Amino acid sequence: MHEVRAFYDELASDYHLIYEDWWSSVQRQGRALNALIERRIGSGPKRVLDCTCGIGTQALGFSALGYQVLGTDLSEAAVSRATEEALARGLGAEFRVCDVRSLESLEGGPFDVVLSADNSLSHLMTSDEVLEVARGWNEGTDRCEGCGGCHDAGLRCIDSSGSFDSGAAGIWRAGP
Repeated sequence: MHEVRAFYDELASDYHLIYEDWWSSVQRQGRALNALIERRIGSGPKRVLDCTCGIGTQALGFSALGYQVLGTDLSEAAVSRATEEALARGLGAEFRVCDVRSLESLEGGPFDVVLSADNSLSHLMTSDEVLEVARGWNEGTDRCEGCGGCHDAGLRCIDSSGSFDSGAAGIWRAGP
């Protein structure tokens, strides 16, 4: 994971350039994800863990809508950038460095929603690592009494030849 961390540390200062208007995209994604979450677990205040937050593209969108947000990422530079973006916009999102494979050590839960977007989980090297992360998500939302927590992971699968598998889809699991 050291190579992945180094890549995202270097990318953090320029990540927003992927978008024509990054802040508009943050707001658009926040609204779209909010609609999905409200359909799954209802309206009202929510606690969100964005466990692969990068520079905050989804976490800041949630925070702007009034969610309590904790964003974590492997990249120290990305977490620093996300913190700067939140402060510049007067948002209360909190960000910490944490490997998605170590969520059990994370304090601050339980959460109503655990999110990993933008294909972040593809950096995990084995299916066992993906299952380990999913178990951590269950622990993070199942402690939330009566909220029916949910998880969302966006995955794009690349086969061994390097081609995109268009049949792959995101994962959504609604709680109890």
